[in-house]
Amino acid sequence: MKKRLEIFFILVIVVALAILINNFYKSYSFKNSDIPQSYKERIKDKEQEVLRNMQSAYGFTVRFPLEVTDKFRGRLYGVTSYDKGDIKIYLNKKVMQESMDYRDTPVSFLLLYFIDS
Repeated sequence: MKKRLEIFFILVIVVALAILINNFYKSYSFKNSDIPQSYKERIKDKEQEVLRNMQSAYGFTVRFPLEVTDKFRGRLYGVTSYDKGDIKIYLNKKVMQESMDYRDTPVSFLLLYFIDS
């Protein structure tokens, strides 16, 4: 009985270490590479949805450049900047990793906030 319990605990420790190593690898690879193509497609789809809503609600569309960056401090989804007549929307890559699996993406949050204000 004692031997089976030891084997069980060793197995639990090995599985936990495998999960930790896998999470570390995913986090490291996300930080040190460009965002995945699936994220780019979801951003593009959400941008098209917002443009359609803008067209139907206001009768015109305005395109703003979206840039994904990891240069933010803190937990901001992104910021909108205005410089010499140009508006740009910067999305936070660090927060994007956590929020892409939720229903509201950072893109929709920023674009809808900007349009409604």
